[in-house]
Amino acid sequence: RLDLSAALLLSRRGALEHRLNVSVYNVYAARNVLYAYISVRQDEFRFKYMNSLCRLLPSVSYLLKF
Repeated sequence: RLDLSAALLLSRRGALEHRLNVSVYNVYAARNVLYAYISVRQDEFRFKYMNSLCRLLPSVSYLLKF
């Protein structure tokens, strides 16, 4: 899995600062396993893997610092 993030300083005036942050979670879009379900019955042993619902997740945030 690869996560990328970039922060951009938009403006700074004295103590006031504006920033924009853009990030992408799981850039490779890998099917990450959230959990594994194991079932055991008499002579039977089963695995079931549950993968994450969202493979690639972009995000944008804004920061106002004063």
